[in-house]
Amino acid sequence: MTTNRDRSPRAGIRRWNPDRSYSTTPDAEQSGLDGEFAYLPVVAYQAQGQYLDPAIRLVSVTRTIHNLVGYTPAEWIDDGLWERAIHPDDHDRVIAAWAARNPQEPGESIEYRLIARDGAVVWVRDEVIPEVRDDRNLTLSGILLDITKQKALEIALQSNESRFFAAFEDAGIPLAISGLDGRLQRVNHPYCELFGYDADELVGMDTRVLLVPQHHKNSQTIQQDLIAGRIRSAQNERQLRRKDGSSIWAVITVSLLRDANGQPTHLLAQLQDLSEQRRTDAALQEANERYRTLVDHLPDIITRIDRDFRHLYINPAAEAVIGIPPARWIGRTMREMDLIDPLCDTVERLVAQVIATGAEATDDFRYISADMTRDFEIQMIPETSGDGTVDTVLAIGREVTARVHVREQLEFEATHDVLTGLLNRRGFLDRLGLAIAEDVSHTRSLAVLFIDLDDFKEVNDSHGHAAGDQVLIDVGQRLSSLID
Repeated sequence: MTTNRDRSPRAGIRRWNPDRSYSTTPDAEQSGLDGEFAYLPVVAYQAQGQYLDPAIRLVSVTRTIHNLVGYTPAEWIDDGLWERAIHPDDHDRVIAAWAARNPQEPGESIEYRLIARDGAVVWVRDEVIPEVRDDRNLTLSGILLDITKQKALEIALQSNESRFFAAFEDAGIPLAISGLDGRLQRVNHPYCELFGYDADELVGMDTRVLLVPQHHKNSQTIQQDLIAGRIRSAQNERQLRRKDGSSIWAVITVSLLRDANGQPTHLLAQLQDLSEQRRTDAALQEANERYRTLVDHLPDIITRIDRDFRHLYINPAAEAVIGIPPARWIGRTMREMDLIDPLCDTVERLVAQVIATGAEATDDFRYISADMTRDFEIQMIPETSGDGTVDTVLAIGREVTARVHVREQLEFEATHDVLTGLLNRRGFLDRLGLAIAEDVSHTRSLAVLFIDLDDFKEVNDSHGHAAGDQVLIDVGQRLSSLID
């Protein structure tokens, strides 16, 4: 807190006599004291007198005291006003400091607060210089320097520094301040925990001790670049050494601290422990390897397709079916590899459907090659991004040839005679119903042919049932070849 009055010049000079009391008159005030105190002789203390006795009174004071505290010289001298004007929080300290002074040694300045006439608080530095007046008396010339603005700045800086270090200590991440020589000067608790040292062990330690040797040179280069101003900060992954000899990985971000004049003073380092991330990455990599091993050895064809129908991945099972190595699929579409149109059409239709709906899609496909026919069930699964957009489609082609064959065989046996391969009663009636409906809608005629084999019983009796069965098979095949 400062007054609004003009305090220039910001110094007041007063004089004590330790042994005598003086009074001051207006004439004395104007008797040239300002000039008398323009240059104060500095001499050694004399042994006479108790100049720090509580009875010390002011002898005289310059007129500039008014600019400092708002009192006239006469008011300041009268009745010990100086002592009463000392701030209550500083009073005992100031008086005790004067009482403890050794008159045989040069004086030391004391900083304290005065209460001005208007109630403002004025910070002063009280510098007392002994002045020998005669052989018996010692006069002390005191200079009061106004340091209010300086103190305000110091308090502000201390407050900022306190807040900085409070944030420094309470930060949840490891922080360290080192000198330009690379030696640690201050560390917070997370930093100590990371390395397993106490703070006292770390302070003064060269930061290179905490790095594995292969990082020493690069770390020194970064430090030199920071101090030279070639870079503002640096961030790198580094392998660190803990007190117990174990090593950890961390991201180290280093920046330069400067003073008010912009000169480099310290280095600030903040660390991010990568131990958990490294463990997670290792576990994820292991899981991916296991997944890839599993997928690569599955009999199902598994492929990942993007929105342009290009393959991002395909497992080796595709080569066993189509004859194209997995490496040739990557980045290409089925049409670019000249695969049959029905397969291309089916896959593109299903992929487009999944991208449009975001839902799974399934269909069957019969793959016919020169030497075989194989049936597949194709399942398309959407793979979405964070906003729900389908970026890729995971396609799984599972061969179901055996299952389809069994299903078709069961369907055939349900409507056909097992021996001859001709329609049985159920199959005949089903076909007859369909034929009647079709003929009616198209006004066509329908004919039904009944055939009986004469003397078939004699064939069975004479040649056995096996011969009879063969006759039925041959007749059935001949009839099938004649009737469309």
